[in-house]
This record gives sequence, C-alpha cells and structure tokens, in this order.
Amino acid sequence: MEVLSYETLITPGKRVRSGGKIGVNSVVEVAGIGEARLSEEMAIYDSNNMLVRSFLEDVNSFGNSLGKFVSKFAVTLPNEMPEGKYRIDTILYVDGEVFSKNSREIWVG
Repeated sequence: MEVLSYETLITPGKRVRSGGKIGVNSVVEVAGIGEARLSEEMAIYDSNNMLVRSFLEDVNSFGNSLGKFVSKFAVTLPNEMPEGKYRIDTILYVDGEVFSKNSREIWVG
C-alpha cells in the first residue's frame, strides 16, 4: 500500500470567533496491494504550544486500504476561548506510525 496524497482543508479559514465552529476535512488517496489501518489525529494548540483539544479517528474501515478516503472533524470552540493565534495539526497514521503531518494557524477572536 502506498499513500499517494494527503490534503487538509480548514474552514472557515484563518479567523474564527470564540464559540465558533471549525471544520477540518482531509482527503487521503492510497494505492497498491496490502491492507493498512489509516487514522488521523487533529489537535489544537494555543500560542504557548499547550494542547487545547485533540481528536483521533479511523480513516478507513473494515480493512479497506485502496482508494480515496475522507476524514472530517467538526469542533465548536468554547465561548471563553481567549483571543489569539492557535495552531491546528492534522497527523496521518499508517498502522499506528506517523506518516505525514499538516499544520495551519488560525486566529481566534
């Protein structure tokens, strides 16, 4: 099995209000022979690099390892979340090992 691409899109963009919603959509495309477990983690860090929230979910199911897979996270930020710069990391795991990592910055306020 070979991962051909891993792309992440964060909505609504680079700015969101406290209490607002963030959507993280990832597309993973794989080809080849063999089975592998694909999972993705999404983590939000504050400007001091402290973890705010983290989520982990399987990308593929039932041993299916070929084709295009979509992973979606929807997060509502706390109303009391302080204004400032935050980092969102998405990490793709193949059989439990880190394969690729994407990082984006957002502004909350």
